Amino acid sequence: MDFLRLTTTRRKLLTASIVGLGSVGALEWAGWALTHRDERPGPSAVPAPVRETGPFQDASRLSFLQIVAHPDDDLYFVNPGLQQAIARGCRLATVVVTAAEGDGVNVDTDDPGRSAVPADYAKYSAARHNGHRAAYARMATGSADAAWTLEAVALGGGLTAEHCTLAERPGLHLYFLNIRKQEQPYRGVLELWSGAVAAMDTLPVPGSPVKDVQSVGREQVVEALVDLLGRHRPHVVRTLDPDPEHDPGLPGIESSDHRDHTAVSQFALRAVARHRDATGDAPAVDHYRGYANRFWPYDLSGPDVAGKAESVLTYAGADGRPCPGHDCGDYQLGPDPLRSTHIYSTKLRHEPTTDWLVRDADGRLAAFAVLAGRVVGWRERTAGRGDWTGGEPVDQGRGEGWMLPVVSALCGPDGRLHLVGLRRTEDGSGGGATLDVVHAVRERGAESFGPWESVGNPDAGRRQEQRELGVPAAAVDGEGRLHVLVRDFSQGLSLRVRGADGGWGEWAPLGGTAVQDGPSAYTGRDGLVRVFVPDKHSTRSWTQQSPGGPFGRNTAVPTGLVASGRVTALEDGQGSPLLVYREAKTAAVRVQRRSGPTGPWPQESEDVGGADGIGPVAAVWVGHDATDALLARLGTDLSPYALVRNAAGVRVPWARPTDLAVLRSAALVTGPGGGPVAAVLGADGHPRVAGYDAAAGAFGEWRAL
Repeated sequence: MDFLRLTTTRRKLLTASIVGLGSVGALEWAGWALTHRDERPGPSAVPAPVRETGPFQDASRLSFLQIVAHPDDDLYFVNPGLQQAIARGCRLATVVVTAAEGDGVNVDTDDPGRSAVPADYAKYSAARHNGHRAAYARMATGSADAAWTLEAVALGGGLTAEHCTLAERPGLHLYFLNIRKQEQPYRGVLELWSGAVAAMDTLPVPGSPVKDVQSVGREQVVEALVDLLGRHRPHVVRTLDPDPEHDPGLPGIESSDHRDHTAVSQFALRAVARHRDATGDAPAVDHYRGYANRFWPYDLSGPDVAGKAESVLTYAGADGRPCPGHDCGDYQLGPDPLRSTHIYSTKLRHEPTTDWLVRDADGRLAAFAVLAGRVVGWRERTAGRGDWTGGEPVDQGRGEGWMLPVVSALCGPDGRLHLVGLRRTEDGSGGGATLDVVHAVRERGAESFGPWESVGNPDAGRRQEQRELGVPAAAVDGEGRLHVLVRDFSQGLSLRVRGADGGWGEWAPLGGTAVQDGPSAYTGRDGLVRVFVPDKHSTRSWTQQSPGGPFGRNTAVPTGLVASGRVTALEDGQGSPLLVYREAKTAAVRVQRRSGPTGPWPQESEDVGGADGIGPVAAVWVGHDATDALLARLGTDLSPYALVRNAAGVRVPWARPTDLAVLRSAALVTGPGGGPVAAVLGADGHPRVAGYDAAAGAFGEWRAL
């Protein structure tokens, strides 16, 4: 087959085969009321009807800015979120920092004749730009050939970039900074970030309005990004992983990711912090895993894989379009996007939490989010009245370092409200950084939190190892001791305990092998902490042996299926552990319930539908016995939905608050009146909160905080 393009027939067959892997449906947020365990829902491949419940926000007012290293990074690592933001009509701009010129040979890497093709770095870089524009055009208009307007734009710091605007969608932009690597010795943007090289040249490419070579220093890159942040005023910034995990298959400690990804994400963080301090803007910042996805269970459904593959196919110039210039895309990828493991997963570096909504000791609800590197809080003025205050950093902006986009909130039996998060601090030594778990307390009756204190890092003092610190989970046992758990460099769990007197013990390993990031912990009615975390083959469990005591050995929960991310754990009405998770390769939501507090686990989990979307599933027990749990999940059309079954086992239609673009995993708690309350974080940075009406089988009015 000609390596330059794939026939249209081949493309149709490929897409059809992917769709057949899973159910067809939008990505969504959903609620589910579990009634009797023998009443299973219908097949997840059959979508339930949709019922609108009122307007939320105009998605066209939302602004996304993506800062990536190469033209395919967003297609591989951010999609389907990119495609859904475009489909919803959001304003979106993507900045590509490097020229991505590679070896300059635009031939399938599997073609045995490519070694005879001479390198043309500028032409290959231009072909990748062409493919990038074509992929965006197809996502936005349905046609890869939709017209773009190209111009040279002078940015802050003196850098001139290529700016591309889609004519039919003037809110859609691409920027190419085109910084090229250096050879002999090799130098890339990671060396520019670290200061090992003072400046690097840009690469002018055919067809670009930017004609001249420019010498670019680190400060110029940061200022260029700050300028673009000011032009687009994003609500959400998406970038790559600043602290990727190591490759376990290589000797020593070798990063699993492309070094350009690591550098560009750190440029992005520096720019967002500077933009925040200058303007007061507080966008949410998300980091997407790169090559490390290949080590872990795949998390996308068949339809999402299909959509992702179609975009990559267009970018690769393998979608059957005539291309007499043989420069319509990145032909190195070849005609089959499924040969890359990047297609099958889209994972955030920091696994989202579902416990950012909490009811405090006074019965008031409080919600927390991380915006522009700071934890922001909201709180009810009066329990159950629906009047909220907040939207300010919990540390009044005085905290040091950069808070990464995860936070957990929990209330202890003594009424103290605890926040646990993950902090990143640049250490100023050759582009390094320090990661640590942090903790803050609001005393019962107090209106504000105390300062952040460092809980540390189980790999502290080991320069590279400590940067792989995972997302913390926390629980307070019946003795009032706070337990903080994280995945460490060894990819097992480590534990640190805060006594009731406020003193911390030492970090101690709990064990586990190749566990996924994002443990889940809860305290049962018996005062014991239970911990659950999936690995590559099963879900591991630890149980405290006595209140205030140590944990027993970890055991495997026989789920029968592999989870693709965080397992949400809670206790049912009889004190039995209940697990909710997404099944690998299908994204279906599954439930596993133990037979009593210490009884056997069933050998199979229950499929409750929802085979789309990514990220963890929120859950709360709402029944007075062992019959009722409410689940909530996010989908990728950026909308929240609700789906329930009532006590008679009758399915209530899906309900969707129109046009709400959701950014974070949902959260569920029992409200002051005893009924469940749900919250989602809008892409505009404002939480939405609603109470669940069990009689109506739907959520009530959603309130923007």
